[in-house]
Amino acid sequence: MQQQQARQLEDMLRRQYLAFSQRFAGASPHGLLIRAERLNGQGLLAAPGSQASASDCGA
Repeated sequence: MQQQQARQLEDMLRRQYLAFSQRFAGASPHGLLIRAERLNGQGLLAAPGSQASASDCGA
C-alpha cells in the first residue's frame, strides 16, 4: 500500500515539474544553479526558448 502511494505521489510530482518546466526556462529538478549555468544568461522566469535575459526578468 505504501509503495503504491509513493508511486502516485512521485507521478504527481513529475507532472508538476513538467508543467513548471514548460512555463519557465529556469525550471528543473536538477537544481537552480545548474539550470542557470545552462541558460547562458536567459532569465530563469522567461518562457522556455525566449531571448529574455536575466535583467529583463528582474533577476
